[in-house]
Amino acid sequence: MISKEIEDALLEKCRALAMWQLYNTDKPEYIKEIWSSDDREELAQEYFSITREWFAGEDDPWLVVRAVGYFTSQVPPTSDPKETQWITRLWACFYPLVRPGVGTGPEGEPFFEDIRKGMSQAEEWGRQA
Repeated sequence: MISKEIEDALLEKCRALAMWQLYNTDKPEYIKEIWSSDDREELAQEYFSITREWFAGEDDPWLVVRAVGYFTSQVPPTSDPKETQWITRLWACFYPLVRPGVGTGPEGEPFFEDIRKGMSQAEEWGRQA
């Protein structure tokens, strides 16, 4: 059972993600659609429904909350904001890095080094912000 505190935190992250995905630009020439607060809440609830399923089998439910927060800061708005399967695909890519199910031999080390370099760069940029 997931606590109300965690569910509330996840819903807030989903709302931030929906706000980012349904961003209304201030330049009229770029506006294809105007997104309402109802549109954003509907999308947030869809993200919430999807991401709640990620709690299954996870010992640290805050990992899910942190992941959605990270996705908000890293994923540019999609060309079809109402399409939501991208978030499941992204989770499927990131989760094995955080919770590997099997070991990796020496052939995995060069890629792990790439990941460490990227993380280090992101941390440095974060400190500069």
